[in-house]
Amino acid sequence: MRRLQQAFTLIELMITIGILAIVLAAAVPALSQSVRNVRLSSLINDLTTSVTYARSEAVKRSRRVVICRANATRDNCDYAGGNWSAGWLIFVDSAASDTAPPVYGAANLLRISDVPPSGSTITGRNGVTGRGWVRYSSIGTLARASASTDVFSWDVSLANAAAERARTVQIGLAGRTSICKGTVCE
Repeated sequence: MRRLQQAFTLIELMITIGILAIVLAAAVPALSQSVRNVRLSSLINDLTTSVTYARSEAVKRSRRVVICRANATRDNCDYAGGNWSAGWLIFVDSAASDTAPPVYGAANLLRISDVPPSGSTITGRNGVTGRGWVRYSSIGTLARASASTDVFSWDVSLANAAAERARTVQIGLAGRTSICKGTVCE
């Protein structure tokens, strides 16, 4: 009488492991690239959500609201232009006018952003000039610090993410945000 086979042979097991290794070798790099792209999309969404929140708070409170680049300890603003990769603060501005520099007060703080992922680059600029803050007027429009008609933009990218995934988050003069591919919005 013949016995039924109830297990894999060693050859069958080795072939299965070999096929699994080939599939994993192809899938892991694609998966890690996808994770980086999702982190970049999440960062762009966080920034856009913060900008929308600041605008709605300005309208709700009928006061100027500022989004500023956070300093290294994230307890005050760094008004100089440059990289916003330490995060940002949103606060009710108590400056005397739209053209005066923002006045930060811890009592007026509305929100502190999460720390962006390591390797992220967020560069704020007004036209082509770097800037560390943007102000909404009490009616939700972009409050201009000068007679310039330049919009405010952030160029957002993440190290090792696909280059074509880089985006620009832009605030128009009416205060609305838009997201554009690359660093130029048309």
